[in-house]
Amino acid sequence: MSIRLLRIQVQSLETRLGRYWDERLLQEQPFAPSAVTVADYNEANENYVQFATTWLLQFAIGTVVVAGRGTDQEERLWILQGLRCGLKPVIVDASYIANLQARLNLIRMLGQTTQVQEMLWRDEVGAFLRRNRKRLKPPLTLYFSRFLSSQSHRNLKRILQAAGWYLSGDADPRSENRVILLHPFAEDNPEVKWVRTHPYSRQTILDNLRRGAGRQLRVTEKGNFLYFKYKHLTAWVVKAK
Repeated sequence: MSIRLLRIQVQSLETRLGRYWDERLLQEQPFAPSAVTVADYNEANENYVQFATTWLLQFAIGTVVVAGRGTDQEERLWILQGLRCGLKPVIVDASYIANLQARLNLIRMLGQTTQVQEMLWRDEVGAFLRRNRKRLKPPLTLYFSRFLSSQSHRNLKRILQAAGWYLSGDADPRSENRVILLHPFAEDNPEVKWVRTHPYSRQTILDNLRRGAGRQLRVTEKGNFLYFKYKHLTAWVVKAK
């Protein structure tokens, strides 16, 4: 396949993903896995944000690349705390709506348009990771909060293998970098009827990260969160051995 044709395919994917999330984010409950009441939706997301923020701030280091924007609540809870701790947030999302929402939220929080501009990248996550190999240096955290469960199997493999490269010997000779993710693993949720969510197995996630890294990885699994009262999310930190 020619480089030109590959670029066209990547640009087409970025456009499709951006449009999909633009439409979804304009819905009343964009992160609901199925039909729920407004009260249940708000309660579930407030509890989730507390859990996710605690986990992220405990283990993140250096530059924190956030895959998929998430919500205003997530940004308000962790970014100010993260900046005070020396973290450098970089939010990557293919959606125009998500980037606009993040820009407005961050300007209200920080009041500095230059700083906000440096934090936001409108790009497809896998493409961003491949394009910025020279720019993203250790120590580095790649953060996937609910993001992987919204990807097709093809996209999942491409994104995780791109992320895994940052755990390779070339990118991470001191084994400082880490991937932090929260995911509803298939084996933990055998009875769940999935609507918008794709539950992947631990083996699928780890195999693709390992393929990108080209070496053995170590997983720390701590924390389990019951999302919408029925879906178990598990938190992982993955590093090179």
